[in-house]
Amino acid sequence: MAPSSPDYVSLDDNDNNHGSQSDRFARLMRDTRTKVEAKKLELNATMQEKLPEWRQKGAIYSQFARETGIEWSRKGKEAVDRWKKELAERESIPPVLPSRPSTTAGMIFGVPLEQAIPPDASLPLVVQRCVDYLDTHGVREVGIYRIPGSLSAVHKLRAVFDTGTDVDLPSLEPDPHVVSTLLKMYLRELPQSIIPSDLYPKLNDDDNDDVDDAITPARLQSVKSLTTQLPIHNMHLLRRLCRHLKNVADHHDVNRMPTSNLAVVFIPTLGIDRTLFHCLVDHYRDIFPLPPVPSKPRHFKSKTLSDTDLMRVPPAKPSRNHIKPSSSSSHKQQRNPTAPAAVETLKPRSKSMSSSSQPFIATWKRSTGTRVEAIGRQFEAKWNS
Repeated sequence: MAPSSPDYVSLDDNDNNHGSQSDRFARLMRDTRTKVEAKKLELNATMQEKLPEWRQKGAIYSQFARETGIEWSRKGKEAVDRWKKELAERESIPPVLPSRPSTTAGMIFGVPLEQAIPPDASLPLVVQRCVDYLDTHGVREVGIYRIPGSLSAVHKLRAVFDTGTDVDLPSLEPDPHVVSTLLKMYLRELPQSIIPSDLYPKLNDDDNDDVDDAITPARLQSVKSLTTQLPIHNMHLLRRLCRHLKNVADHHDVNRMPTSNLAVVFIPTLGIDRTLFHCLVDHYRDIFPLPPVPSKPRHFKSKTLSDTDLMRVPPAKPSRNHIKPSSSSSHKQQRNPTAPAAVETLKPRSKSMSSSSQPFIATWKRSTGTRVEAIGRQFEAKWNS
């Protein structure tokens, strides 16, 4: 039986619709491709039209940059030449430092060591005050002697010390780095080195690069013997400075300044080599031993207060309110010394008392008291007899 006509019509319609959609999509793709190609052609035409203009502008900018670079190079060269000329002029003229204090008759900085020390001291005031302050407030400061202090504060303290005035640093509480910079400045400006030039070759006769290998007991003994040949003021200054630096190095776990770091700072200042610096600081107790404690002279004999010495002490004055025995009773006692009621022989308290041939007559009824009172009573009895 043949299919009905409506079913065949619906299938044909679906096929027709599917074909029409494919045609529309294909036409859309062709139109889009055509427009893209047209836009490419338009852009290429525009670039070809603008390219000469852009190349011209690029050349102009390149030329301007080149001219500007040449101009700045010329100006830089002129500035360097002008700075070199000014530097040469400054070097030809003696340097003038207006920030430094003016020189006076009582100046401490830059004068010989013996002139900077007060008559009643062994060190310059600036060294003693700086070292004492740093031993208390600076040994735990990180980077002490390596970090510089404020130059304005350093010059202010320098101006005060340079007049010979004593400064109480603990009351001012300055920055420890300022005080350490001031101390380095004083040591650096000494007209003569702490270790004289005639002793320097003897103390620096070892060229060994290894400090530990160079420091031997023989070398320590040599350094110790040669340091005793220093002038007295140089000896005191070197001893106090090395003791302070030893104290700083002992706190290197806090201040990060072991002896090797201190050597970098103080070797140029003191004018010594690394081995000698390590000898003086690390072996301070060996180079500068403590002075011996004075012993008691053999001929001196200390005495203790014995009973004999106590008897020689003048007795106290007898009291006046006691009743003196009458003269008749005294005569009776002298005539009849064996009477039991009036005579009482005292037992001597020491050998000095027992050596006396005459017995003491008791005149006081009171028999108790201190030793001084007993002596007084014996003296009174002897006086009345």
